Amino acid sequence: MKSRESKREGGLTKLVKNDDEARKEMRMVERAVRVASWCIQEDPSLRLSMGTVIMMLEAVIEVLVPPYPFPFSSTL
Repeated sequence: MKSRESKREGGLTKLVKNDDEARKEMRMVERAVRVASWCIQEDPSLRLSMGTVIMMLEAVIEVLVPPYPFPFSSTL
C-alpha cells in the first residue's frame, strides 16, 4: 500500500510530466501546491494572509501540509 507521501509525489509528477522546468524544480512545485491548498480552505480562519503566502512561496517560512480543504462539503 502506498503512503500518502508517495501518492502525493506521484500525483505531482503526473501534473508536471510534460514540463521539464517544473520537473527540475519539484520542491518549488510542491511548495506552490501546498500554499494553494492553504488558500482554498473552506474555513476562512484557516486561510493564509497574503504576507504569509509570499513568505511561504519565497521559502522564508516552512509550508506545513494543509488539512483537506473541503471537510464539510458533501461528496458525490
